[in-house]
Amino acid sequence: MIHFILIIAFTAFAQGQSTSVGTPVNNAEVEVKLFGQPCVLVGPLTKVELKLIHSISPEQLPSTHTLKQCQEMIEKLKNARAIPKQLEPYRDQTLEYARAWEAFHRGQTVARRKKYIKTWTELVRPFLNPKDIAEFESLTPTAAPEVISEFYRTHIKASPEHEFHRVLKILRVHYQCSFEEGSE
Repeated sequence: MIHFILIIAFTAFAQGQSTSVGTPVNNAEVEVKLFGQPCVLVGPLTKVELKLIHSISPEQLPSTHTLKQCQEMIEKLKNARAIPKQLEPYRDQTLEYARAWEAFHRGQTVARRKKYIKTWTELVRPFLNPKDIAEFESLTPTAAPEVISEFYRTHIKASPEHEFHRVLKILRVHYQCSFEEGSE
């Protein structure tokens, strides 16, 4: 009898998963676009949670190439409060990454306009290791912008994109896509 109850309990667990508020649901689906192609995001969460997950996916977030894009990314991530708790570290790490690039672009703008290289260094200081600050400071007056940007990119914490995909596996959420080939 106990063996039979355990099988029923396991089957019930396997068929439905808990959401962040504890309500069991079957796999929900939401239609999304991924790299411009129609896809479906599927998982044992609510449709609202799936939509929110997709909205903060690496593909949906603005890039960090400009100050404005960084600010948009920060705003989008700050507003993503109702995500599953497993995605909170990804959101927080991505927010930190966006703030690092926002500081870089703010400092670059000030240094370009007013020649305040020390201000640029002070803005990026929280995101660099202490041993890298002197090297950054030595590059800023003379190096090409691409060289400074590449140095910064390689000396701050990397984009946590891998964390997003790792957590999706844990949550048993996945994209189903069929990428269409262009007609020739």
